[in-house]
Amino acid sequence: MRSECSITIAVPVYNIAGYLEKCIDSILAQTVSADEIILIDDGSTDGSSEICDRYAADHGIIRVLHKANEGLGLACNSAIETASGTHIVFIDGDDRAYPSMIEALKTAYQSSRCAAVLCGYDEVSEDGQILATYEYGSHVLFEGDAVRDEFLPKMMGSSPGCHDSICVGAKHVLYSLDMIKENGIRFPSEREIISEDMFFNLEYYLQADSVALIPGTYYAYVQRSGSLTKSFRSDRFEKIKRFHCAMREEMLRAGVWEICATRFSKTFFINLRMCIAQEAGCDDGLTSERLSEICNDELVQQIIAEYPVELLGFKQRLFVQCIRRRCSSLLRVFVRTGVLR
Repeated sequence: MRSECSITIAVPVYNIAGYLEKCIDSILAQTVSADEIILIDDGSTDGSSEICDRYAADHGIIRVLHKANEGLGLACNSAIETASGTHIVFIDGDDRAYPSMIEALKTAYQSSRCAAVLCGYDEVSEDGQILATYEYGSHVLFEGDAVRDEFLPKMMGSSPGCHDSICVGAKHVLYSLDMIKENGIRFPSEREIISEDMFFNLEYYLQADSVALIPGTYYAYVQRSGSLTKSFRSDRFEKIKRFHCAMREEMLRAGVWEICATRFSKTFFINLRMCIAQEAGCDDGLTSERLSEICNDELVQQIIAEYPVELLGFKQRLFVQCIRRRCSSLLRVFVRTGVLR
């Protein structure tokens, strides 16, 4: 018989041999143990598979799923299909959980019975230095209509003149596994939809009747140069457009687009700015022709036309106005000189 809160930790793994042991060790060192740890080896070729098998042989709580490489989103889905807990926590195999993470999430759930519990996190360098901290200053509870009307819009992004969003990551959250399975909620492939966590969270929180935010940081996102979010990808511009359209369609279907549109459009600008900055850092990525193509894109211009640009901060407003007026040459100078960082 399962307890009222039995926790599965799912760790997607792909070619992260240099980081994986620290991640698994941090999970095994929790002050309150998980009931099950699933390591999903997504076709690794660098020795990560062997590390997974070694830990599973030494620790009965750990089991390994070996599968063909399909991406981390679908790896997480494999864990969902086979997990035995009532709840699940996802941890990237190159990140780390602080010692009391599971205890904090479980305690908060036991006192609130929320559909999800979110904790704060640090961004850390590869040598462990804290680069940035994101935490909720106090315990915050969203219940009933407040999940859809207040929490969900903040998850979509910040309002025009503020930084008031709630992190969209799926890696520092206690989810109801029963709710995920009952509603058929799954991650899309990040090869098709960039920010698979955000898409998963949209589907999940549309079904949630309560969400708790707890104070304190309990998770470390390791910022490494070779990660998917940091790497240059020639198709990133097309992917952020596809992501925007897919999310917009889903929000329209759910009847929440109107309350989320402005915040989510600001997220689009942030993704676009990151895309341009990454192309600028590539030797042959950011040409005048490429910037002109982005500035003249029909979807980009439509999103800008529907957005209250005048409410943005100075640098964000400058960036968006350059694109709105199709000033690709000026935008290229700003990007190259770091004015828009």
